[in-house]
Amino acid sequence: MEGKPGRNALGVVAGKKTGKSVRRNRLKRLIKENYRLYEEFIHSGMMLVFIAKAKKDSQMPDFFEIRHEMKYLFLRAGAFDKQKWESLRNKA
Repeated sequence: MEGKPGRNALGVVAGKKTGKSVRRNRLKRLIKENYRLYEEFIHSGMMLVFIAKAKKDSQMPDFFEIRHEMKYLFLRAGAFDKQKWESLRNKA
């Protein structure tokens, strides 16, 4: 599914089964922040929707777990620009 040319559309959803509002909002903030860090490496014009699913009693994922999973999903979906990523890593 394609969005507007040159822009990505992001949707983040966390249902009530994920936990109380504090937990849901924290998960959404973590997902949005991780997306912001990867945004320059995502092909433009994409429409992305992240659905946070977790059991109420399970441990809250941390920033780096979400980051790892998000990169995996981007690679699997073919949305990640590997050339930009590698060129940035080679400069450092």
